[in-house]
Amino acid sequence: MRHLRRLSIAAAVFLLLGGATYFLVNRQSDKKPVAAAKPAAQPVHIDGIRLETGNGEVLALDGNNATTSATVNGVQLNNDKETLRFEGTNTTTEKWNTLTVPAKLDYKVVLADGSQVWLNANTRLRFPFAFPANSREVIVDGEAYFKIAPDAARPFIVNVGHSRLEVLGTEFNVNNYGGKTITASLVKGAVAVKNETDRVVLAPGREAVYADAGKVKVKDFEEEHVISWINGIYTFRNTPLSVMTDVVPRMFDVQVVFDDPETAAIRFTGAMDKHDDLSVFVRNLELAAEIKSYYKNGVLHLKQ
Repeated sequence: MRHLRRLSIAAAVFLLLGGATYFLVNRQSDKKPVAAAKPAAQPVHIDGIRLETGNGEVLALDGNNATTSATVNGVQLNNDKETLRFEGTNTTTEKWNTLTVPAKLDYKVVLADGSQVWLNANTRLRFPFAFPANSREVIVDGEAYFKIAPDAARPFIVNVGHSRLEVLGTEFNVNNYGGKTITASLVKGAVAVKNETDRVVLAPGREAVYADAGKVKVKDFEEEHVISWINGIYTFRNTPLSVMTDVVPRMFDVQVVFDDPETAAIRFTGAMDKHDDLSVFVRNLELAAEIKSYYKNGVLHLKQ
């Protein structure tokens, strides 16, 4: 009797499980197939150096996915991850391209007329693939060094904020980081600086410092100090530490905070090489300025 009872219970459990399985299988088979939803198209996002062409195409110019060659509007682009060059005449001058260099990086572009432009970190340059017959014009936001190809028939114009630099075959540096003050430093040739109130012609070794609508001040400058960034070096001459809040994020993509205003006011002289680790500069700064540093949530803090 015990044996028969066990067999009856086992049979009941088997039927129950079989019925449940049958029910689940039938529920699945009764469902109509549903087409998989197509993922929404994601906007193009490039963290490194990038070129946005006049027709809206975005090209990466550094990193593993860098575009080494491409044809845009009949123009052949060539990129070696350090310099962008292009050639071709089948294009229109109405379309402008935007070259963006983010923090920590720098880049060079050779324009249609052969002029060379070095772009510092956090800098944007707008330019056409071909210049019109009567002028050459670009727009810069950040810092750039220009080596302009001579062309007496076509003046070269650099637009910075609401100001214009009229170039007469020359080499010069222009800086408008922060958008408040513009500094144009002439190395060779001649540059006419023009804003809403003044027009000043610079001689080599002189620089113009001014706000968009302010008075233009002209003074001497040290070439090594101004253009050392082309070699990845930023130099300081009796400079307040407060500039670290601008320079360090640009060169190392690290934010800087001062725990007290007295530390920010300390002045120092030295150099920062972006090819070294940031810790090298911070260690030297601690010794020279007699300050302390620490990191909190990825932010560099400086204090006395």
